[in-house]
Amino acid sequence: MPPTRRARWVISAIFLANGMGYGLWAAHVPILRDALGLTESALSLILMLVAVGALLGMPLAGWLGGRIGTHRATQIFLPAALVSIVLPILLAVFLPETAPRLTLVAVSAILFGLGNGALDVAMNAQASTVEKALGSPMLSSCHGFFSLGGLLGSGLGGGLILIGFGRGDGMAVVLLVALVLLTLPARHLLPAAAEADAKKKFPFTGAVVALGALAFGCFMVEGAVADWSALLLTSTLPPGGSVGWAAAGYTAYSLAMACCRFAGDRIVGHFGPLRTLAVSGIAIAIGLLIAVTAPVLALGAAGFVLVGLGAANVVPVLFRASANLPGISPSAGVAAAASLGYAGFLIGPPLIGWGAAHSSLNLALGALAVMGVALLAGRRLVTRA
Repeated sequence: MPPTRRARWVISAIFLANGMGYGLWAAHVPILRDALGLTESALSLILMLVAVGALLGMPLAGWLGGRIGTHRATQIFLPAALVSIVLPILLAVFLPETAPRLTLVAVSAILFGLGNGALDVAMNAQASTVEKALGSPMLSSCHGFFSLGGLLGSGLGGGLILIGFGRGDGMAVVLLVALVLLTLPARHLLPAAAEADAKKKFPFTGAVVALGALAFGCFMVEGAVADWSALLLTSTLPPGGSVGWAAAGYTAYSLAMACCRFAGDRIVGHFGPLRTLAVSGIAIAIGLLIAVTAPVLALGAAGFVLVGLGAANVVPVLFRASANLPGISPSAGVAAAASLGYAGFLIGPPLIGWGAAHSSLNLALGALAVMGVALLAGRRLVTRA
């Protein structure tokens, strides 16, 4: 297999593993809450610490990628991300009550955010380098693998909880297997081109900031669905129903997003980025409103399906636009926009928790429908870029 094609499948597998980690995390958030006896407000503080860690990890990935190349940065942050994502669950469940559990969970939440924020930036910068080497679009399919991983992770996480293996130990085994399978293939990421692009500073120009702001809004929706969908749908469960079924919302969302992202390059090529973003914004807004008002689990999951279809190709379109900005290397443009965009993925959930504490979770999530409207208003930035 040619090196560029081999690198494409390796980076796709890394996106898959990272998405699987987030899916497992989403399914286990209720376990974390119950183990520590947290209110929604207290849980939002834990999620805020994840965001703090991510904001530390993102510039670290940019700096390290500039020093050693995004291929090596990805290789370093892959194990850090997959190990750290399970730490808060394990510490919350297995530490004795006499230990400072909340403090240790808080520290592990920062490490979780740092590892995953750094990996997100590094793997997107590496993916843009591989796309450039291939000479054909592939960012949508990479994000499709992330969504497929979210589907597998949330479905597997819900299943582990249902069979009584969902206290974090099962999650740890799954992620350990993924790490073992990816360690050797990760050597086949593209080195020379990655170093050339990564050595340029992250260009936070007006165009990059504008595209990053739109990505921030979309990632804010994605992060909210990942961290709060299971808790939202617990209110639709019948009496005595297992919280494992509440993961159905994120599972359905991830399935819809994965299917749409794998077709994303053709969709955008046929309809164009403007129409794609317009329809995406409408679908996100309507889907969220359905999810937060649904009286039964099936209807709530259907709302998240619509959100997944809407959000599927927004970020790939924005990242592709940032990769084509004049005077900026593709890798540097994507990495800069990703740094801004992924902040929304991690800052959004704690903000939702704060809103839920002061009103209700349904109202806080429903307010994110405004992000769909923002895509309608700001979609022409893609053409200008």
